[in-house]
Amino acid sequence: PGVVLDFPKGGSGAIADALVRGVEKHGNQVCTNCHVDEILIEDGKAVGVKLSDGRQIRATQAVVSNADPYITSKMLSPARSAGLTG
Repeated sequence: PGVVLDFPKGGSGAIADALVRGVEKHGNQVCTNCHVDEILIEDGKAVGVKLSDGRQIRATQAVVSNADPYITSKMLSPARSAGLTG
């Protein structure tokens, strides 16, 4: 009684699709199924990522990780070892 269960129109995939459309609408890129090995750091700031296939993608505004803190920290380890994280 008094309980309502709502679902997104088009399913949960529709939410992800809407996020991708919003990002791409502003001239940015969403990479899916791309394994990130390392977050690239320059002058103490995240400037891009290195993918497992060796490609590097440079950020124009921000680097965003949806990984948990432990995994994100592991991706910063090479920069920490080189003394780049400040």
